[in-house]
Amino acid sequence: IGAGHAANALADLLNRRIDLSLPKFNILTLEQLSTVSWGNKNEWDPYVFIMVQTKGTFSFSVLVIFNKETIASILKLVTGESFDADNLDLDELSKFDQSATTEIGNILALHYLTAIGDFLDIKFKDADLPSQPSMVIETSEAVLLTLAASTAQQQQDFMSIISIECEIYTTDSVLKPVVVLIPDPNTIARAKEKLFG
Repeated sequence: IGAGHAANALADLLNRRIDLSLPKFNILTLEQLSTVSWGNKNEWDPYVFIMVQTKGTFSFSVLVIFNKETIASILKLVTGESFDADNLDLDELSKFDQSATTEIGNILALHYLTAIGDFLDIKFKDADLPSQPSMVIETSEAVLLTLAASTAQQQQDFMSIISIECEIYTTDSVLKPVVVLIPDPNTIARAKEKLFG
């Protein structure tokens, strides 16, 4: 549902037809997730991570992960120019490129959060509104192990997380984002209560 909402929003933003593959779901721990390679040829190749968080009754961290090929496709969509992913230096992205990438990641994250809220009948109050998106360019191991360390106090109760992979098609480009949903342990309990009483 979230992927479908996001595809529609991207179609409106880019003013072009968007098609979507069937999403692939995986349940992993943060440690397992840090070793996954989403299309990068080298384990040390960096990714772009867009993070959005909600706080309050239902707390989530949402990571949207783009590899270099997907960044090259995003830049082609927003600029009309072709980019060679193999020679693309993510550390040299312009402010415009970073802004466009962050906005597309934010659209994906917010629509997944909205779909979760609709499914669980959650009405996000002001305190629960998502944060401004933040962007990091790093290897998956560095970012995800840092995230694991930041939740160290919860490790005893820390639940597995969900990664969602899908392909978003236009007539001449393919985006392959990975969306990672990381709920607070208390959120899992509240969600179960909502669903099962």
